[in-house]
Amino acid sequence: MFLNLKDLKLVFLLFVLHVEFMQTTDNGGVFDIPCPTPICICQDRHREAICSGEYIPRMPARVTQITFMNGQIKILSGITMANLTNSSITMLNFSNNGIQKMEADAFSHVTTIVQLNICKEQILKPIDIRNALKNIKPNRLRSISFTDNAWTEVPIDMFDTLLNRKSKSIRLTGNNFNVCNLSTFSNVEKLIKLKLQQNQIKTVILGYLQNIHRLDLGYNDISDLPSFCFHDTSNSKMPNLTFLSLAFNSLKNIRPLKCLPRLTELRLEQNLLKRIQTNTFAYLNSLKKLYLMAVGRKNLETLEKGAFNSTSLIYLSLRECNFHFDKLNHSALADLFSNCRNLQHLDLAQNVINPGRILLGPLLYPLEKLKYLNLELTKLTYLPNQVFSKMYLLETLSINSNKIYGWDEARIFDNVTTLQELDVSNNYIKVVNKSSIPPQLLSSLRRINLATNQFSCTCHQMWFVNWLRSSKIEIVNYPKRYRCVQPPALNGMQLKDYKPTIESCTLWNPLFTIAISMAVFGFIIIVSITVFVRCYTNLKNYIYLLKVSRRQRQGYLPLDNSEDYEYHAFVVYCDANRLWVHNEFVKKLENEEGFKLCIHHRDFAVGETIIGNVDTLLKKSWKVVVIMSNAFAKSEWCQWEVDIVQERRRRQGREVFLLIMLENINSKNMTSPLRTLLDSTPHLKYKTGMGEDLFWKAVTEGLRKPIGQPPISVL
Repeated sequence: MFLNLKDLKLVFLLFVLHVEFMQTTDNGGVFDIPCPTPICICQDRHREAICSGEYIPRMPARVTQITFMNGQIKILSGITMANLTNSSITMLNFSNNGIQKMEADAFSHVTTIVQLNICKEQILKPIDIRNALKNIKPNRLRSISFTDNAWTEVPIDMFDTLLNRKSKSIRLTGNNFNVCNLSTFSNVEKLIKLKLQQNQIKTVILGYLQNIHRLDLGYNDISDLPSFCFHDTSNSKMPNLTFLSLAFNSLKNIRPLKCLPRLTELRLEQNLLKRIQTNTFAYLNSLKKLYLMAVGRKNLETLEKGAFNSTSLIYLSLRECNFHFDKLNHSALADLFSNCRNLQHLDLAQNVINPGRILLGPLLYPLEKLKYLNLELTKLTYLPNQVFSKMYLLETLSINSNKIYGWDEARIFDNVTTLQELDVSNNYIKVVNKSSIPPQLLSSLRRINLATNQFSCTCHQMWFVNWLRSSKIEIVNYPKRYRCVQPPALNGMQLKDYKPTIESCTLWNPLFTIAISMAVFGFIIIVSITVFVRCYTNLKNYIYLLKVSRRQRQGYLPLDNSEDYEYHAFVVYCDANRLWVHNEFVKKLENEEGFKLCIHHRDFAVGETIIGNVDTLLKKSWKVVVIMSNAFAKSEWCQWEVDIVQERRRRQGREVFLLIMLENINSKNMTSPLRTLLDSTPHLKYKTGMGEDLFWKAVTEGLRKPIGQPPISVL
């Protein structure tokens, strides 16, 4: 079957109509209309419409928010609003449309409205709106906003129709009424938020608002604040109020605030307060945040003792008050925050805390729980020792834009191990060294700002410039605002381009020379003493040997010599030392040096008396060797031998004796004759190991030394 051209055109027309129909139906197949352009612009997938015109058109079913602005809607009534019948509108805004009249039935057809905003409709009378609110039948309206309508008064029964409704928020701002009676809102039982900013209010009459949580009276002209108590009792007119703003008003004085048992946040910034009285906030037992920025129009004059008595306070801002803390004596400073021991956030920026060396300590001492501290623009010049040492929880510290030139090295941050952000920018700091930022602080820091300081590019800055290049901490404004100021030749150079080296920065200090010289001298003294103590015996032996050699070089000639005698020496010793004499002394001197010694165990004649042998053999011996020890000193026989040989010494001089000490003789064994002998005659000390060769050389030279004292003749 074939279709002719006319049939084809009909089929095509039906197809186009079908497509258009499908485009104007919702997902459920319900017929819908397109966005009413050019009167309106639909956005957010046709959920929001912004319109401007002389009438209110029908809207697509998807539209839930409508704003009519800059139009020419003169009258709002049930008829002009009829196109919104059965719509799903939840938010309805009218702004600057020149509305002159609002009929009582204006919102009778809008059954889903949740939020109503009327802005800049300065011809519209509040009483008309009051009447229209009566006919909003559904109990869905939650938020009402009437802003910049230039109203001079609000009817006392303006919101009575909201009794038993669920309205929770009312915003009434940008009007011109001098007196505000909060009883106007008493019948809005569910009211939680009430915002009354910028209404030029001078007088506030408090009403009973049982459920109100947030009350904003900021940016008005309120000069006095009435009591929140009922008839001087402790019963509160706003028992559930948690937020109260009186910022940017004309308050000159505030009496101690009472009857606000749940108030947690209070804003009083930019008022005319010159004085904060004792216990002003002491009765606000739940107060956590207090804003007092720029009070007294940036000229706060007096802080009375106990002005901040509040154990619940966590956040306090006194920024831009220009208060001179030097007005307070030491006791007043220590007392100011003494009852704020739970304070975690303190902003004292743009006040005067100078001299900080004196003021900061007592001022901050009680605040052990601080996490945030702002001291910028406080004219600080120096940070006293350990000023932050009790702030174990401190996380953010700002001391920028002051005149700080330094601090007591690392002790300024003693016990500060939790600090994450540090701002010391725009000060007079010249050098930052390793002790300026201790290791425990570096380990916790995440962000640091040292920009725009008076950096001196000298070798003292080496640690800092190297740290800047290698640190993983976020360094704010680096490298752009980190520049050299001194010396003049490097003024303006970025610190990243200043690269001192260890070699170029190592200058010889004359003190180093003195220190090294003293160290060397001390070392020599210690070594000398050690050598003297350990080599005392060898030194004595060496001195003895030098004397022998000197006399030989001088050419002393004896009257007799060893060739005139049978023995080179008669050896006097104790039987206890016989093994050493026979095995060491005799063997060394006779076998290696060629001496012949007279030893009584070997050379005494048999059958002859000991006295006879001693007398005979002494005459045959050139010299006498006395070998002394503790056993020798205790032996009476050895002492007798010493007495015998002393006669020989008196006749021929002390060179006839060669005294050898095998060991030091104890004082209890020392006899008077033996002491006299040792004091009057040089002696050698035997020592094994180091110095033993010197001992044997001294013995050999001593035995060869000529006898003659004083000298008999000289070559």
